[in-house]
Parts: sequence; structure tokens; C-alpha cells
Amino acid sequence: MEYWCGFAVVPSASVALVGYGNVERDVAVGFLDKAKAFIKKNPDKVDQGIDKLGDMVDKATKGRHADKIDKAQRSAKKATRSMSDRHPKTH
Repeated sequence: MEYWCGFAVVPSASVALVGYGNVERDVAVGFLDKAKAFIKKNPDKVDQGIDKLGDMVDKATKGRHADKIDKAQRSAKKATRSMSDRHPKTH
């Protein structure tokens, strides 16, 4: 599992949710299934969201961490592309 700015990208359906009851686990797995479905149907929107969030973080940090933010954006896009049916090229 890769984390980027609090958003979990989970490529596999098997998720270990330790310390949660059945209801919470079902809700979490349901959310992840919906997130994965959205990523598969809307890879361009997901890429735009990653770009916008990275730009916001870059602006908030006044460019001090631009290289790290760019790397995180590339990693997030790579992870979401591996889940989508389409594989657009990296910018």
C-alpha cells in the first residue's frame, strides 16, 4: 500500500484492517472498492486531482519541497494508473 497526502492507493482487494469490527471493516472495504472503481473509470480526473493537490501543497510550502512533491505526484499517478484500464503516459 502506498500513501500520498493521506490518500491510500490500494492495488489489491485484500486489505487488513486490524482492530476494527465487521461493520467498520465492511464500510472501509466498501469505500476502497468505490475508490478503485472511480479510479478505473476516471483516470484523467484522478490525475488532475493529484496535480491540483500537489500544486496546493507546493504553494503552501512556498516551493521549499517542490522536488519531493513532484516525486509524490509521480508515484501517486503511477499507482493509480496501475489500477486503471487506461495507461496514459507520464508528463
